[in-house]
Amino acid sequence: MNRREAIQSIGITTAGVISAGLSVAGSAQSAKQAVDPTIPPPPGSHPKHDMTHYNIPHQRQPVLMLLYPGVCALDVAAAQQILARMGNTDVHLAWKTKDIISSDTDIPLQATDTFAEIEDDPFILLIPGGSTGISDVMTDDKVMDFLAKKASKATIISASGSGTLILGALGLLKGYKTSGHWMTRDFLKGCGAHPLEQRVVSDRNRVTSAGATGAIDLALHLVSRLRNDKMVAALTLANEYDPAPLVRTGTPRLAPADVTQMEWAMNAGLRDDLREALAATKKRRKS
Repeated sequence: MNRREAIQSIGITTAGVISAGLSVAGSAQSAKQAVDPTIPPPPGSHPKHDMTHYNIPHQRQPVLMLLYPGVCALDVAAAQQILARMGNTDVHLAWKTKDIISSDTDIPLQATDTFAEIEDDPFILLIPGGSTGISDVMTDDKVMDFLAKKASKATIISASGSGTLILGALGLLKGYKTSGHWMTRDFLKGCGAHPLEQRVVSDRNRVTSAGATGAIDLALHLVSRLRNDKMVAALTLANEYDPAPLVRTGTPRLAPADVTQMEWAMNAGLRDDLREALAATKKRRKS
């Protein structure tokens, strides 16, 4: 091999090494991107928005949520935030009028539909919990008749927190396992239900949850049931649902005894009202 041939050979080898290096570097960069999805796409790029893996049906699935004075705004907003984004759903917040009403912490709320405007049968009927408003709902024949009629046509009947008492008063939890707000679960036994100390309880077409923040878990459970866990993962991420409570006192089992006793004492009057409303409702609906 002469000098010129040797130089050409070295050049070819060097180019091969450089090429291989670039290939390895490219593979490493691709691997890095594959294992680090937190890196945002470059400006101007539009990744394909593929929803085919989320099991979204072609037929719409209307969600009917009861709105009422004294409702817990978190029960409403938490469930609505999830269910409105699971695809092919219309979430209707229904009340007797569209007048501004107040939550149990005085947040102004307004129904999207009156009872008279709800014509379609709901796929999901969801009754959010509350404090001061539950007794009034249970003793309001117009509201209870509306709910009984819609429940008879619903595919899934659900409630969060103390909203389970309304289902119980309607006789819709008799023979069913149920969750509910820890402070009102004992009342559900008198409705023929089997209350459990669980965040979410699913028994046939009844799906119930603990109170307030439990509405998030209720909604995600419904998404899992009606779509799939891939959509649950997407909605959990989209809403940054990664709870890290400062203290773990969210159930009587976890809370200090003196804190639980204080909560019982502070809500004794509310429980008296609920007990009376349940008794009056059951008596009236039997007659």
